[in-house]
Amino acid sequence: MTTTEKIAAASQVSEPATWEEITLPDVLDRTTERVPESTALSFMGNKIDYVNLNGMVNQMANALVDMGVEPGDKVGMILPNVPQAVIAIYATWRIGAVAV
Repeated sequence: MTTTEKIAAASQVSEPATWEEITLPDVLDRTTERVPESTALSFMGNKIDYVNLNGMVNQMANALVDMGVEPGDKVGMILPNVPQAVIAIYATWRIGAVAV
């Protein structure tokens, strides 16, 4: 019995929950398409909408690829809780690398 089946049995749900397997960068793309002008990040009174966030993520992802980062590579980053950290992590994930 799979974990999902065990949870369904324990909660007496007739059908186990299903969900689409999707990456977080794909969620960002979909959200950007759905609500492009909505606020994605707010930091110290400054707001970044989804269009701009997605653009910055793509720009950094391209820069990582230009530096030779490939899917599966580990990308180390030391950043405080700032928008650049979100951008760096999503860019790393977008190219299939691992953020560490």
